[in-house]
Amino acid sequence: MTRMTTLLSLVTLLGASGCAPPAVLGTLDLATRYQGLQQAMTGTSATPAVTPGSLRNVALAAQAVPADAPAAVPVTAPAPKPAPAPAPAPAPTYTPPPPPPPPPSPPTFGVQWIGSGPGAAALEDAVARRVASDPRVSWNRDGADLVLSNVIVHTQCRNTAQTTTARQPYLATTNAVPNPDYRRATERQERAASRARDAREKVEHLQRDAHEADEAVKAIRDGEWARANKALARAERDVASAKATVEALERSVEHGHGKPVGTPGRGPRVDRMPQTVRTSDEARAERGDALEQARADLAKAKVARDRAHTAMDVADADLHEARERDEAAEHELAEAQDDLDPAEHRLHEAAEQVAQTPQWLQDEDWETLTYPVDTVTRTCRAVVTVRVETPSGGGVRTFAARASTTDDTHAGYPGTGVTIDPLRFERSDNALIAEAIGQLASPLVGVVTHARDDYFASGWSHSVSTASSW
Repeated sequence: MTRMTTLLSLVTLLGASGCAPPAVLGTLDLATRYQGLQQAMTGTSATPAVTPGSLRNVALAAQAVPADAPAAVPVTAPAPKPAPAPAPAPAPTYTPPPPPPPPPSPPTFGVQWIGSGPGAAALEDAVARRVASDPRVSWNRDGADLVLSNVIVHTQCRNTAQTTTARQPYLATTNAVPNPDYRRATERQERAASRARDAREKVEHLQRDAHEADEAVKAIRDGEWARANKALARAERDVASAKATVEALERSVEHGHGKPVGTPGRGPRVDRMPQTVRTSDEARAERGDALEQARADLAKAKVARDRAHTAMDVADADLHEARERDEAAEHELAEAQDDLDPAEHRLHEAAEQVAQTPQWLQDEDWETLTYPVDTVTRTCRAVVTVRVETPSGGGVRTFAARASTTDDTHAGYPGTGVTIDPLRFERSDNALIAEAIGQLASPLVGVVTHARDDYFASGWSHSVSTASSW
């Protein structure tokens, strides 16, 4: 039975791992059914432990089964009889184990400070703040491992000065002197005024000339030329009248000699009255004299007409010359006006330049002031004496530190632009003393650190080995 149970356990393991061949799986099925039958008969579900021998027997059994062997036929076991139910066992009572003892607290390095005075209190506060970050140090603990006693802080502040020289240019005196630019500007203004005055006078003169030329044209046109024109017209009329008279007389005379008075076609009529004949002759003689006189008058009229033409030509020439003089005067006046406008503009600019230029300048006499400057340094020094006591011994230690501030000061010099610069330090004595005391904290922290390291180097290793055995 024990071997069967062992074999069943091994086969079960092989089947669960997936490494068994089909024959072994059949054996596993058979073994499983056997195990179930055994449990039903005995009422237990315990499975014996697997041993190396059992594994080897299962392996040999698996090798003995051929590969083409048929699968195992399941065997149906008879149904077991029900076993009587066992009596219930009492419930066990659980008692927890006691907790382990707490680990021992690590040792701390105790420091005690004994001092008096505001300086010692401030120094203590600075050192305590520096070492407060170390949990292994306990400040002002009873039974201290380090005692800093007789802490006395001495402070002293004093000034030191160094004198240098500074230079400041300043205006000593001023004198009024003529401005050369103003003189040049006034000279330009005078030249511009002269040119403008000349141009203006020329324009006025040419305006008079143009007016006179225009009046001359009017006088010639309305006087000499008009009279000559009228005389010429009258002479022309006289010539025309004389010519008409001459022509009329010539026709009369010609009519009287060529065609005697009578009936046409019958010849001359003989006046039987001698007195009548004598009267006709006299009439012809009178007509001849009148014709001669008319011809003489015509000649005189022509002479007068020629003189009128000459006078008219002279008047035309005088009028043309007067008009040319008038046009020339107008042209010269226009040119003079063109010259006057720029001259007036330049005069206006020169006047503005004079108005904008000061007539006098201030001649500045500059000098250089050399004056002393004191550079004062305020230094506050703090000295601490402390007695250092440890289990290994003790002694008195002294530490010193200082802090300083600087300012420049000098007197004032009126009229030079140098005003008084009083002595004003940026930092007070209290601030300097506080800084110096703060510097003293560093060496005292070094004393505490060194004593702490010696303390733990001598006793902490044993404590660590003891704690590691807990």
